[in-house]
Amino acid sequence: MNPNAPQTHDSADYLNLAVETAWEDLCSTYDVRTEVPSLESLFHNVDLGTPEDAAETVVTNMLLDVISQVDRFSAWYTKPARDFGLVSVWDCDACTHHWVLTVDTYIRWLGPIHHLKTAIEKNSGVLQGMMLVDRLMRKENQDPCTIARCGCEPPRFIKIKTSALDQANILCDSCLQPFMP
Repeated sequence: MNPNAPQTHDSADYLNLAVETAWEDLCSTYDVRTEVPSLESLFHNVDLGTPEDAAETVVTNMLLDVISQVDRFSAWYTKPARDFGLVSVWDCDACTHHWVLTVDTYIRWLGPIHHLKTAIEKNSGVLQGMMLVDRLMRKENQDPCTIARCGCEPPRFIKIKTSALDQANILCDSCLQPFMP
């Protein structure tokens, strides 16, 4: 039995322990000392539909975070991503690149990937909810606010999301005119 394997029956604890254990293993391997990143950053661009792929993506995200945290006095500081076990792959459909684990790295981190896969399966609903909220928050932050005024003299002003103003006429209670940007 793996001493680093998560040993809990509570699914949320299992997820946290799987993430922490994988993070500690990666950090000790690459001489990094830092806190575990947020679940939101670790599960960025993760497809929970296939837990095995999701776990592999989480380990990839961990490695990317580890690379960004390497101390400049470490022997790993000048190493390319390939030395950490990552390769860039071009996605023709999306016209973007993304990072994936090399076969050797996948085999090396098979234990943590397996534990993360199990934790993802046990916490799929919670993780989907977390990712939905994260997407909504990012979308909300991308929708800027604007100041709109009505036809009153002097005019009344409201601060409103641009998309809300575009979707409906918001009328002033006094002049019954729509607010305009």
